[in-house]
Amino acid sequence: AARVKPVLVLQTRRAVDDGPLGPDPVRSAAFARAGLVECENLGGLFDGLAAMELLPTIGSHRVVVVGNGAGACALGTDAMFRHAIEPARLSSESREALTAKAPQAVDLGVAIDIGRSDLGDTLNALDHICRDENVDAVLFIHSPIAGQPHEPMVKAIADAEFSHRVMTVWLGLHTALPARAASAQARLATFVSADDAMRAVRYRARYQFTRELLTATPPPDPTVTADVDSLRERLGMLANSGVEWLSSDEASHLLSAYGIAGETPAETAVRVRVRVYRHAELGMVMSVRDEALGIEPAYGFAPLDALLARRMLEGASAGRLRGTRAAFEALAQALVRLGKMVVDLPQLSGLDIRVAAGPRGRLQAPADSLIEITGKPAPARDRLAMSPYPARMRHVVSLRGDSRYIVRAIRPSDEPLVLDLLESLSPEEIRLRFFNFIRHFSHDMAARITQVDYDREVSLVVSPYDRPEALAGMGTLIADPDNMEAEFAILVHRDHTGVGLGRHLLDCLLRQASARGTEIVYGDVLAQNRPMLQLARSLGFKVKRSLDDASSVRVEIPTRNYTSPTQADS
Repeated sequence: AARVKPVLVLQTRRAVDDGPLGPDPVRSAAFARAGLVECENLGGLFDGLAAMELLPTIGSHRVVVVGNGAGACALGTDAMFRHAIEPARLSSESREALTAKAPQAVDLGVAIDIGRSDLGDTLNALDHICRDENVDAVLFIHSPIAGQPHEPMVKAIADAEFSHRVMTVWLGLHTALPARAASAQARLATFVSADDAMRAVRYRARYQFTRELLTATPPPDPTVTADVDSLRERLGMLANSGVEWLSSDEASHLLSAYGIAGETPAETAVRVRVRVYRHAELGMVMSVRDEALGIEPAYGFAPLDALLARRMLEGASAGRLRGTRAAFEALAQALVRLGKMVVDLPQLSGLDIRVAAGPRGRLQAPADSLIEITGKPAPARDRLAMSPYPARMRHVVSLRGDSRYIVRAIRPSDEPLVLDLLESLSPEEIRLRFFNFIRHFSHDMAARITQVDYDREVSLVVSPYDRPEALAGMGTLIADPDNMEAEFAILVHRDHTGVGLGRHLLDCLLRQASARGTEIVYGDVLAQNRPMLQLARSLGFKVKRSLDDASSVRVEIPTRNYTSPTQADS
């Protein structure tokens, strides 16, 4: 759901839970990785919802506080710094316009005090501030003035339509209540206090941050050349012989296979402590901590990519990691490789090492590294919170007419290719695939197609062997939460029909469904789509009348009844 719209969560702990009070930081990391915005309390949850609904996308969450008095401005700036919101700096042009249009306004550096400016001057000031490219949002704090109710100001701001970039706080008791009600009716983002408003801005910015994490789908790292099969065999043999902790030599050999030298680091090297352990709810968890700074660890989940690893390091050091940029990037690469180790080796049940990076980026780990193994590894679904990118699905297939194609799982980075494919379709192709005419395919629609949950979805893309940068077709399979049924969809560009590509894609999806234990695969097909119906019947699908739409039919097949007619060339 977070791929489509903002989702806010509030984490509570049961009274019977052991451990320290407060949110579980591992759960918080999982929420962020899943694109969710975690709120600290119930009030923050409702303020966050208001921010998501009423505030536009905030680029760098740079905010200007505008108040009708120094006290109101102080309330806003205090809240801004308390929530680590970046103050916006007005351009020289905006400051000059402000002086000309609102002469009573005073620039306080991080706030604008409009004083006793009248209604017209106040609107002029807000208009020029909102037009400034350095400003993402404005917090307008209005103190009550004897004999002057807030409501005329509310109406004027609502009528001005400042692109929903103005948040309001109406101070007072009896005078504030009708102003807040009028603001809500006018669809203005209004808050009880400046602190509530800045917290909402922080949640809006956090949503953009978690969206970056959500769209990260780590591809296989080509720089790691570990012989995974041999390592699994070796660890399995050791675990079955009763070994629980690897010896120093075995640990060094394993780390070296993933590009981390088992040797004593130099005094000048930058060190972080990396742990891997099993969380009761979320499976294998990675933590990283800069012990020299004494800051709480940051948490993550394998697999990682460079972006996710950098975020972990920044969280573990609060942005103050010592050493060179090369050392920082090397430590991020170490986290990526250790995450790959967690994914590759199900026998790995725990790890506690100190990873060091020298000024030139060489990775090292001392001989006291602790690596725990087990002879009874949990299934991947229980062990890994995030399904890794299914690289195993990639294969080359030869079809009729000597045509060859590369078939692989989709990635978020395929969004431009998907848009190119969709925009190249004829109106009839679009209607047969989407049951409607679509004139323009948006970024959001392409994002929903390319950002998939590999645990519940299979989404394959096909490229001509000699043109891997172009897409010839797609196939998707989406299972329901209990994995009883899964819906398929196939799309093949008209330039690549007639060679058996649609049949191969559907065969791949059916084999994946069978391997995952899905009981029934079905699809909705327009009754006019004869090629698709013919293909479905040839593979054993039964055609049923749709109860919801007379223009379409439902085709379905129990996976136990399916026998694959083709095998892909590796």
